[in-house]
Amino acid sequence: MPSLDEIRTMSADMLSRERAAAPDRLETTPVSLSEALVTFCSTLSPEKPEFVQVIDDPYGLYGWCCDGVSEKIKVDGGSHAFGWTIWEWPEVLWTAEFHDIWRNPDGNLIDITPKPGRETSILFVAAPHFPQTFNFDDRPGNRRQRIYEAPDKVRFSAETISRMKPAQRQYELRRAEKAGISLEEWMGRKVPDDPLPDLIDAMISACNEHEHYFDTLGTSGMIRVDNKLHGLIKKRLECQQALYRELVARGFKTSRTPYIDPSHL
Repeated sequence: MPSLDEIRTMSADMLSRERAAAPDRLETTPVSLSEALVTFCSTLSPEKPEFVQVIDDPYGLYGWCCDGVSEKIKVDGGSHAFGWTIWEWPEVLWTAEFHDIWRNPDGNLIDITPKPGRETSILFVAAPHFPQTFNFDDRPGNRRQRIYEAPDKVRFSAETISRMKPAQRQYELRRAEKAGISLEEWMGRKVPDDPLPDLIDAMISACNEHEHYFDTLGTSGMIRVDNKLHGLIKKRLECQQALYRELVARGFKTSRTPYIDPSHL
């Protein structure tokens, strides 16, 4: 188990490396709460999501949030507030990361852990059923939810048909009847299959599989990259690269290189 001084050194080094790569990161604090985002948050905890201020604090430790909050409590009182930070890759996916923030003696929630992207607030979903004595090494793994939805073929058909001139409608209707289907179904067939939902879901699955196995290898010290971990890292990178190629082709914002937490390599 590393000492607090060793943790401070490792935390500062990790934060420095992460901040150097920050312009290439995609996920940040959501700008607003959509109905779909609120629904995702409800799968994590019955508590309502709220935006919480991030402050610069000498006790904050990037990568060791619980240790930092514990030191803060020793000096300034207050308590742990366990829960989930929600990160958003706009239009693509949300990631829920288990986190620990400080509840000050007045009961206000404050995040003292520094952020690579220098975010000044986080979206937080409290999980008060975790006790103050909770061992943060036993925290739940990340959870993800796809944001992107493929175009609705039914809606596309209805909108297309509504814009048709009578002659065009009759032409398409005859073709639909010849195929033995309705006009709505016929027009729906004109919408090409969208590969993006499957690509996002594949990346989510690869990330979850990689992180789950990584977490079984230990919580501190050097992790030996065995054949299984190497294969999971390779699979995750391949899924990310396939997704990025499709996103770039559509004009979505992507990083220059697929990102994996350095601690997972």
